[in-house]
Amino acid sequence: MNSLQAVIDANIAIPKLIPTAQTAQTLLLWDKFQRERVSLYAPRLWVYEITSAIQKYLATGQISEAEKDEAIKTALEMNIHFVEDSVELCIEATSWAKRMNQMVAYDGFYLATAEQLKAPLWTADKRLVANADQLGVKWVHWLGDLK
Repeated sequence: MNSLQAVIDANIAIPKLIPTAQTAQTLLLWDKFQRERVSLYAPRLWVYEITSAIQKYLATGQISEAEKDEAIKTALEMNIHFVEDSVELCIEATSWAKRMNQMVAYDGFYLATAEQLKAPLWTADKRLVANADQLGVKWVHWLGDLK
Protein backbone atom coordinates (compact mmCIF):
# COMPACT_ATOMS: atom_id res chain seq x y z
CA MET A 1 0.00 0.00 0.00
CA ASN A 2 1.13 3.50 -0.80
CA SER A 3 1.14 5.42 2.50
CA LEU A 4 1.58 8.77 0.76
CA GLN A 5 -1.81 8.36 -0.91
CA ALA A 6 -5.26 7.60 0.45
CA VAL A 7 -8.70 7.21 -1.05
CA ILE A 8 -11.46 8.90 0.92
CA ASP A 9 -15.12 8.02 0.97
CA ALA A 10 -17.50 10.97 0.69
CA ASN A 11 -18.60 10.32 4.27
CA ILE A 12 -15.10 11.34 5.42
CA ALA A 13 -15.54 14.82 3.95
CA ILE A 14 -19.11 15.66 5.00
CA PRO A 15 -18.31 16.11 8.73
CA LYS A 16 -15.52 18.51 7.74
CA LEU A 17 -18.06 20.61 5.81
CA ILE A 18 -21.10 20.39 8.09
CA PRO A 19 -20.91 19.83 11.87
CA THR A 20 -21.95 16.27 12.78
CA ALA A 21 -21.28 13.82 15.60
CA GLN A 22 -18.23 12.67 13.60
CA THR A 23 -16.69 16.10 13.04
CA ALA A 24 -14.05 15.88 15.81
CA GLN A 25 -12.82 12.46 14.67
CA THR A 26 -12.92 13.56 11.03
CA LEU A 27 -10.79 16.63 11.75
CA LEU A 28 -8.19 14.39 13.44
CA LEU A 29 -7.98 12.30 10.27
CA TRP A 30 -7.66 15.36 8.04
CA ASP A 31 -4.91 16.69 10.35
CA LYS A 32 -3.12 13.34 10.01
CA PHE A 33 -3.37 13.54 6.22
CA GLN A 34 -1.95 17.07 6.24
CA ARG A 35 0.86 16.26 8.71
CA GLU A 36 1.92 13.21 6.72
CA ARG A 37 1.47 15.00 3.37
CA VAL A 38 -0.94 12.36 2.12
CA SER A 39 -2.37 12.96 -1.36
CA LEU A 40 -6.10 12.32 -1.34
CA TYR A 41 -7.97 10.54 -4.13
CA ALA A 42 -11.55 9.61 -4.88
CA PRO A 43 -13.60 8.33 -7.77
CA ARG A 44 -15.55 10.99 -9.65
CA LEU A 45 -18.65 9.61 -7.85
CA TRP A 46 -17.40 11.47 -4.75
CA VAL A 47 -18.57 14.83 -6.13
CA TYR A 48 -22.11 13.56 -6.65
CA GLU A 49 -22.27 11.89 -3.24
CA ILE A 50 -21.01 15.03 -1.51
CA THR A 51 -23.51 17.21 -3.36
CA SER A 52 -26.38 14.83 -2.58
CA ALA A 53 -25.46 14.62 1.11
CA ILE A 54 -25.30 18.41 1.37
CA GLN A 55 -28.68 18.67 -0.37
CA LYS A 56 -30.11 16.24 2.19
CA TYR A 57 -28.94 18.51 5.03
CA LEU A 58 -30.64 21.44 3.27
CA ALA A 59 -33.87 19.52 2.58
CA THR A 60 -34.13 18.46 6.23
CA GLY A 61 -33.63 22.03 7.45
CA GLN A 62 -30.25 21.36 9.08
CA ILE A 63 -28.44 23.99 6.99
CA SER A 64 -29.40 27.15 5.11
CA GLU A 65 -29.10 27.85 1.37
CA ALA A 66 -26.00 29.93 2.06
CA GLU A 67 -24.44 27.12 4.13
CA LYS A 68 -25.28 24.64 1.36
CA ASP A 69 -23.58 26.81 -1.24
CA GLU A 70 -20.52 27.32 0.97
CA ALA A 71 -20.26 23.58 1.75
CA ILE A 72 -20.37 22.68 -1.95
CA LYS A 73 -17.79 25.35 -2.78
CA THR A 74 -15.50 24.19 0.04
CA ALA A 75 -15.88 20.53 -0.97
CA LEU A 76 -14.89 21.24 -4.54
CA GLU A 77 -11.91 23.30 -3.38
CA MET A 78 -10.54 20.44 -1.28
CA ASN A 79 -7.34 19.09 -2.72
CA ILE A 80 -8.86 15.82 -3.92
CA HIS A 81 -7.45 14.12 -7.00
CA PHE A 82 -10.24 12.48 -8.95
CA VAL A 83 -9.72 9.19 -10.70
CA GLU A 84 -11.56 9.44 -13.98
CA ASP A 85 -14.13 6.88 -14.96
CA SER A 86 -12.94 4.14 -17.27
CA VAL A 87 -14.23 0.83 -18.51
CA GLU A 88 -11.73 -0.92 -16.24
CA LEU A 89 -12.76 1.05 -13.16
CA CYS A 90 -16.46 0.39 -13.80
CA ILE A 91 -15.88 -3.33 -14.35
CA GLU A 92 -13.77 -3.57 -11.21
CA ALA A 93 -16.39 -1.61 -9.21
CA THR A 94 -19.07 -4.11 -10.21
CA SER A 95 -16.73 -6.99 -9.37
CA TRP A 96 -16.33 -5.53 -5.88
CA ALA A 97 -20.10 -5.11 -5.58
CA LYS A 98 -20.59 -8.76 -6.47
CA ARG A 99 -17.94 -9.94 -3.98
CA MET A 100 -19.60 -7.87 -1.27
CA ASN A 101 -23.12 -9.04 -2.20
CA GLN A 102 -24.24 -5.49 -2.99
CA MET A 103 -26.89 -4.59 -5.54
CA VAL A 104 -25.19 -1.29 -6.43
CA ALA A 105 -21.56 -0.44 -7.13
CA TYR A 106 -21.09 2.80 -5.16
CA ASP A 107 -18.80 1.24 -2.53
CA GLY A 108 -17.20 -0.75 -5.32
CA PHE A 109 -15.96 2.45 -6.96
CA TYR A 110 -14.10 3.44 -3.80
CA LEU A 111 -12.64 -0.05 -3.42
CA ALA A 112 -11.65 -0.24 -7.09
CA THR A 113 -10.03 3.20 -6.88
CA ALA A 114 -8.03 2.25 -3.78
CA GLU A 115 -7.02 -1.06 -5.33
CA GLN A 116 -5.96 0.66 -8.57
CA LEU A 117 -3.83 3.19 -6.66
CA LYS A 118 -2.59 0.62 -4.13
CA ALA A 119 -3.69 3.08 -1.46
CA PRO A 120 -5.69 2.67 1.76
CA LEU A 121 -9.37 3.58 1.74
CA TRP A 122 -10.77 5.60 4.64
CA THR A 123 -14.50 5.51 5.37
CA ALA A 124 -17.00 6.27 8.12
CA ASP A 125 -19.04 3.24 6.98
CA LYS A 126 -18.55 0.41 9.51
CA ARG A 127 -20.47 -1.99 7.29
CA LEU A 128 -18.09 -1.40 4.39
CA VAL A 129 -15.09 -2.04 6.63
CA ALA A 130 -16.66 -5.22 8.05
CA ASN A 131 -17.52 -6.54 4.58
CA ALA A 132 -14.01 -5.82 3.31
CA ASP A 133 -12.52 -7.47 6.39
CA GLN A 134 -14.58 -10.62 5.74
CA LEU A 135 -12.98 -10.75 2.29
CA GLY A 136 -9.52 -10.45 3.85
CA VAL A 137 -9.06 -6.86 2.68
CA LYS A 138 -6.97 -5.07 5.30
CA TRP A 139 -6.51 -1.72 3.54
CA VAL A 140 -10.02 -0.40 4.26
CA HIS A 141 -9.99 1.71 7.43
CA TRP A 142 -12.84 2.95 9.60
CA LEU A 143 -12.76 6.54 10.84
CA GLY A 144 -13.58 5.35 14.36
CA ASP A 145 -10.38 3.29 14.53
CA LEU A 146 -8.16 6.33 14.15
CA LYS A 147 -5.83 6.59 17.12
